[in-house]
Amino acid sequence: MNTLVSKRQPDMAFIAYILIVPVIFYWAVWALCYFLIDSTLEGDILMRSIIPRKMIGLPIHLVVFLLTSISLFFSVSAKLRRRTRWYKTPLRIRLAISIGIFLTFLIFLQALM
Repeated sequence: MNTLVSKRQPDMAFIAYILIVPVIFYWAVWALCYFLIDSTLEGDILMRSIIPRKMIGLPIHLVVFLLTSISLFFSVSAKLRRRTRWYKTPLRIRLAISIGIFLTFLIFLQALM
């Protein structure tokens, strides 16, 4: 019982993937700086030399959270538009939702640190 989706309309899961790419880059740099370097001070200096503290006037953690939540919104709305059960949902949409939830969890863990 799928709803009809016109071919002109882009799949929102792909928009979610496009928005999640900078967030994955941020977490890759964060992991590189803090897990692979022994000194915390050197890791912090390297992190701030690659990724600034503020972007578009907002702290970088807020920008990362906003990108993740917008990506999660697009992937969930793509799922809701199809009106199918979870196991019948295409893998790209399920993967986009799973990545968004996992990255949101990482953001909350980092906020607790």
